[in-house]
Amino acid sequence: MQHLNEALEGIQRHPLENIKIASTHDDELKQSKLLKVVIIDEDKKDKKESSSRVTIMRVSRTPVHKLNNVMFKKMLLKFITYFYEERMKNFEGYTFFGDFVYSALFKKYMMKKAAENRFVHLLSSCMKYRSIAKVRNFSRFLGLYDEFDEQDLTFYLDCFGYLQSSLSGSLAFNPEGSEVWMIPYAKCLDCLKYACKSIPTDYSSELKEDIERLRKYDKNNPKGLIEVDELLEKIIESFSKHKRSTRNFMHLIYEAADLNEDGYLQYREFELIVRFLCEKTIRSSECQELFNNFCENFMAEDDEQVKAISFLNLCQLDSQHGIFSPNLIYEFTNSKSHGESLDHLVVIEPEIDEIIDEIRWRYSQDLIWEEHHEELNTLLMTISNKIHNKTNPEEVWLALRLIQEDSKRCIVHESLKDLMPKIGSAFIDYDELMTSK
Repeated sequence: MQHLNEALEGIQRHPLENIKIASTHDDELKQSKLLKVVIIDEDKKDKKESSSRVTIMRVSRTPVHKLNNVMFKKMLLKFITYFYEERMKNFEGYTFFGDFVYSALFKKYMMKKAAENRFVHLLSSCMKYRSIAKVRNFSRFLGLYDEFDEQDLTFYLDCFGYLQSSLSGSLAFNPEGSEVWMIPYAKCLDCLKYACKSIPTDYSSELKEDIERLRKYDKNNPKGLIEVDELLEKIIESFSKHKRSTRNFMHLIYEAADLNEDGYLQYREFELIVRFLCEKTIRSSECQELFNNFCENFMAEDDEQVKAISFLNLCQLDSQHGIFSPNLIYEFTNSKSHGESLDHLVVIEPEIDEIIDEIRWRYSQDLIWEEHHEELNTLLMTISNKIHNKTNPEEVWLALRLIQEDSKRCIVHESLKDLMPKIGSAFIDYDELMTSK
């Protein structure tokens, strides 16, 4: 009986308990509160998280006019504020916002059926009121439509927190079910400057034009006002667009550099892209240090561990150090699209055997050929086959250009090794000649 009383007190102290919900399931909820606290194990937790995704998908595919079980607008807005505040307190443990929201409801109601009902209640309400910018953004973070991911949510909360801290008085945020939060245009520009640290100039110029169209004027605000969630939606869309573009660009680099197609980049492959695709010159020692900081242990086909960099780690490396540039790759390949890369492959296809033989000869002049003879032959054969098949032309064309330039570097390196003693000897002879005079 003592444990039962403690459980009931815990329920009553929960923050969500202060939000009163008008629903037909009150009796069921009261009964569920009388039962013992359910502690879920890992297997049940996994099922619960997957069920939240299924529920979101089901509600998103239901016509809005069939979603009858919805809450009052003001109540929904309070819920949204609450979940944002809780998420800002705890960024650990969840990669999907829908799972976080479901978990918060589960902790409150402690019964799976009650939590599911409340979750559907919340989702249905989001679908009905999605014309409100605040609800629309929340719905997109949940994945109901035009999904924003967890990284977008983090950026949204970061910008939201910046606005909260920069405004005071009558402009400060009112969390009590506020449908709109209007702020002066000048403050929007401050937020835009803050956000543009994470958004490149190409996107920020377009973003400024979008924000201009959001301005609303009145006699008390001749410079205009902008609704915060409309502003943040535009900012997050630009951030998300840039992120997808960067991910596609990094995927191109990664696939091109993964010459042996083992799914990760070993040091030799990593060194190749750093040497030719970096905006700044990176010394060998710096390259090795970068590799060591971001590599992991992988199991090779011969059951031996190898140190290599995964795609996610390569993206993280570039995010922290910003060493790769799309413009540099366009210059390196003379190609900006799938079609242009395909055109290059079509042009060189009749001569590909001669091109591969020339690359092979260049490598054969270097000591690297003796160490990696079979591996290099296999790589060249793989590239040749891909050119004939014309699969993934952008990756194949970049891979060929990397190998071509690296083979040229090898032959120049070997020539310099032969030439330097001769130059040194010539200087000695010249010095002796001048001394004798």
